[in-house]
Amino acid sequence: MGSARFETVMDFAPLEVDAVIRCEGCRYSRNLTAEQLATMFGLGTRLAEVRRRLVCSRCGHKGAKLAPIPRLEA
Repeated sequence: MGSARFETVMDFAPLEVDAVIRCEGCRYSRNLTAEQLATMFGLGTRLAEVRRRLVCSRCGHKGAKLAPIPRLEA
């Protein structure tokens, strides 16, 4: 994952990584699977667009940081 470039939602799937999303307003964070991201935004959506469209469920702040994290097996 070190040199992988994440530009679209589709980039998460082949590397078996998930995403951590952190609100820039209240710092609330949530993990989403690659499948959840694809369902919510579509595979071809650029991550910059995803960041702009995210709204915090706690404080209502629009925009967030999004970063790949290793997939946690349940």
